[in-house]
Amino acid sequence: MLLEDFKVLENKRVNGNYFLMKLSSQNLAEKCKAGQFFMLKMKNEITILRRPISIHNVDKQNGVIEFYYEVKGRGTIEMADKQEGDLINLQGPL
Repeated sequence: MLLEDFKVLENKRVNGNYFLMKLSSQNLAEKCKAGQFFMLKMKNEITILRRPISIHNVDKQNGVIEFYYEVKGRGTIEMADKQEGDLINLQGPL
C-alpha cells in the first residue's frame, strides 16, 4: 500500500453529475488490479476524511489510473473542481 501525491492528467464531465478523472502513476498503475480502490484526500480544511473511490480502468502501458465517479457531496464536489496538473493524495490500492 502506498501513500503519495499524484498529478491529475484529466478530469472531465462525462454526463450530468458523472466525471472521469485520470491520474499519472507509472509505478502504481502496474500494481493495480480489478476490484481495488483508493482512499483519496483533497488538500483543504473542509474535507477531512478520505473518499473511497474504486478504480475504473488502468492503462499500465502509459501509467494512468482512471476513476469514474458521481458528484454527490463535498468531497466529490471538490474532486470535480480538480484541474490538469493539480495533485491528489492517494492511499492504496486496497
